[in-house]
Amino acid sequence: MITMEKNTVSSAQKPPIVWDFPVGIPDTKFRKWAKIGAGQLMLLLKPGLKDKFFSGHYPKDRYERAALASLVNNLKKSQDVDHLAKLHQQIWAKTSGFSAYESTEELLMEVEPYLMKSFDKLLDKSAFKTLVEIGCGTGKFLNYFSEKFPMIDKFIGIDISAGQIELNKAKYEHNPRLEFHAGDAIEWLKKNSSTNTVYVTYGGVLEYFNEDQVNNMLDSMTQHAPAGLVVFEPIADGFDPKKEKHSKVDGYEFNFSHPYPHFARQAGMEIQYEKVFYTDNAWWIILSAVKK
Repeated sequence: MITMEKNTVSSAQKPPIVWDFPVGIPDTKFRKWAKIGAGQLMLLLKPGLKDKFFSGHYPKDRYERAALASLVNNLKKSQDVDHLAKLHQQIWAKTSGFSAYESTEELLMEVEPYLMKSFDKLLDKSAFKTLVEIGCGTGKFLNYFSEKFPMIDKFIGIDISAGQIELNKAKYEHNPRLEFHAGDAIEWLKKNSSTNTVYVTYGGVLEYFNEDQVNNMLDSMTQHAPAGLVVFEPIADGFDPKKEKHSKVDGYEFNFSHPYPHFARQAGMEIQYEKVFYTDNAWWIILSAVKK
């Protein structure tokens, strides 16, 4: 059963985390449409900007950010989920997006109790030998997992940003249990999924993949059982992962909220732990599941 609660740490006790992502849609109607309107004008004045974004161009100023927001809004309105997912993924493939990784690192102290419960439930079910983190970012959490779980032999980090992966290899060369690979997660999983592996996403990764892509990844993960899954992902306000059967586009970045419990069960997995909670101006889900 999914539990839902507000975090008990008040804003008076700690400052909110600052989320600085390349795509940002204001939450007030006036600011939203002012930004999107300005962005639409930018796209008209610079028609080549759209193709540059789809090639991974990172917005260099507020005008280009407005143009990117407008482009994302157009894709949402037309329900073009394939191009929306491609756009998100191309932006994150660029090295200039590194600064946003730091925001998710600040969450660890708050969510660690929930995260450890999800792993405890999972690791009781099978002797997993490999942990794969999809969207490993700076590698901090992969290294953290290697310290927490000495019974797991190998830890593999996958990220679309080749530049970040090279930094990770240099930073963690002292830890022989860590491996880092740059590339598309969907293709990597098709070729490299293996038995006795637990797959992890932390802090917002699958939110940039559309429904078909997430289900394709789950299918690849569960081809070789036993297989485990732990996800810590944001979901849009009002999205109930217990009731929904399909993904929805919404939120600050017009990204994807997924019904992870439903998708995991469709892939033949049993839910071990699930919790939905609110902290730092966002709703989150932590879920663990296993296919024996």
